[in-house]
Amino acid sequence: TKDPRILLVSHEGFLKVADEVAKADMVVIDEAHTPLKNEATKKYGAFLKMKSLRRVALTGTPIANHLDEYFNMIDYVRPGILGKRSGFEKNYILPITGGMASNSTARAVRLSDDRSRELYTFLHPFV
Repeated sequence: TKDPRILLVSHEGFLKVADEVAKADMVVIDEAHTPLKNEATKKYGAFLKMKSLRRVALTGTPIANHLDEYFNMIDYVRPGILGKRSGFEKNYILPITGGMASNSTARAVRLSDDRSRELYTFLHPFV
């Protein structure tokens, strides 16, 4: 049908049917970090065109993903909840990654841990 209630398709297959199923009631993306990794790709753009308000992004290892990929997944599922990318980068990406290097100062490590906990607490209700 042209307006399926739930769409189940591979990332590769999705591009072939994206225009026909843009009004699906629910979209579930398995291994969501793959198509949502880079906002400059056709796949990313096609997923953003989906009108569905019910969006589920599945990934087995979100903590292993880069935080910018994590931002993309969260922003897809809950648009705008993390604010603008630039603010997320300033408040979370830079402090968190800044405390992860082997030569990070104790202060940088504390800030990294604090921001990681803050982000976890904020996202816990739906991640």
